[in-house]
Amino acid sequence: MDGQGHAQNDLLKGDPSKLTQKAISINVRNYRYTVPPKKQTPSFTTVALPFQEKRSEYEESTMKAMPMPESRNWMSYLMDSLVNSGAMPAWEALEYLTTHLIGEAPNTNLHHSKSPYETIQQLLHRVYGPIVEAASRTVEIPKPAMIHMFTDISLMGKSAVLVVYHPGQNQPHQLLLLDSVPAWDIVFESSTAFNEWAGERYGWIVSALRTSAHRGETTPVVQVTDLQPVLVEY
Repeated sequence: MDGQGHAQNDLLKGDPSKLTQKAISINVRNYRYTVPPKKQTPSFTTVALPFQEKRSEYEESTMKAMPMPESRNWMSYLMDSLVNSGAMPAWEALEYLTTHLIGEAPNTNLHHSKSPYETIQQLLHRVYGPIVEAASRTVEIPKPAMIHMFTDISLMGKSAVLVVYHPGQNQPHQLLLLDSVPAWDIVFESSTAFNEWAGERYGWIVSALRTSAHRGETTPVVQVTDLQPVLVEY
């Protein structure tokens, strides 16, 4: 038996002391072991997700203060305002609003009026007045507070509509809305376009009114109660 045979017998007998480096090399060449593949553990990629912090009280109050998009039918709201105030019946109110607000600019009805100044002033009050009223119903204001609307009429240029908040108790007035536009250009293609226009101004007034009303509540009012009469001799 040659050296290779002796090495194989020693390997089978399991006597590692008789193995030489040559026998080990022979054994490695003649015996091949199939190594089972290792189980590959699935690899996971760690992604840093943004941490959503809890909103602060200021953010919560700011979100609540933001007016939600108003989807009401403002044309119908204006018509109800005219009817409920006794200005005109329903059919006449509908005709008045559609004649002045729906169509193409300029509004020729204002130019053909015998008293354009009064006609423009009346139109602005009938259009903006219900919007201001709706905003005042949305936001709760203190009892002494008031809201006033003023108009500055121009027959040649832009007329102005001002909505002012009077907090009362001799506190400074707050401007809620300043809208400047030629009165004859307040004409819309459809009632949907007018609803968007009116809803936008409603949102402006509500947002400004909430800020002004909150500011008035937090402003301390100094009341002098410990006055003592002083006798002054001349």
